[in-house]
Amino acid sequence: KIMAAAPSLRRQWFDLSKDTKKEHAEELLNYWFDLNSVFMNWNTTDVELCKMALEFAFLAHRGQLRRSGEAFITHPIAVAKILAETEMDCDAVVAGLLHDVVEDTIVSFDEIEILFGLNVRKIVEGFTP
Repeated sequence: KIMAAAPSLRRQWFDLSKDTKKEHAEELLNYWFDLNSVFMNWNTTDVELCKMALEFAFLAHRGQLRRSGEAFITHPIAVAKILAETEMDCDAVVAGLLHDVVEDTIVSFDEIEILFGLNVRKIVEGFTP
């Protein structure tokens, strides 16, 4: 679904499916385990949407580092985790995962809307200068 709706990420998806596929899959799974603990009382649809947003953000930010040297994705994950722990709804948590995607990558607001809906797009737009 991501590749059909977000053509800007096709190259990243292709690169991910090459030699390092297993390594990146393990990294993504570790990030998911970190987030998953806050979704205990969520319905399956919302959990799946958050999982898709994590994968999308992971692909979009792939290769980007923070000044500390950590993978950039650690910041959006921390934001999403705080939002979930404060009992924000699914759209807010998804937007937390995606809040830097448009600003720092080639992803467009239209792609965000197609995949995650108008509400998420509006929240992300509110965070993007």
